[in-house]
Amino acid sequence: MRKSNNNWKVKMLLEIINSKDFYSLDDELKEKILEYYYNLQIRNQSQKVDFVTKLFGAASKHSTIQFAFVVSTLLILVGFVYILLPLEYKGNSNVEFWQIITPIITGLVGYVFGKKDK
Repeated sequence: MRKSNNNWKVKMLLEIINSKDFYSLDDELKEKILEYYYNLQIRNQSQKVDFVTKLFGAASKHSTIQFAFVVSTLLILVGFVYILLPLEYKGNSNVEFWQIITPIITGLVGYVFGKKDK
């Protein structure tokens, strides 16, 4: 990946900038070194992506759809975990539990698949 190639450049530029000899260079060269270092830092920061962005993408116009998808998936997982619990830990039966969360899940899935982009 290109990021690893930039790491050695950043380290080398930091060594140059932090050395005593850097101050003896002419101003134009110092400015070019600092500008190149700054551009490498910007490039490295733009390559850092968190897990959610990797999973869903960075488009903010789909964030509500992604949120609805995550919530409905979590509710389904909670439902399956609830089924596996022994009866002494449950307050009500599996059918009553699914009667509560099924309308929420279907509403969220309907929102995800029924959302129209203008």
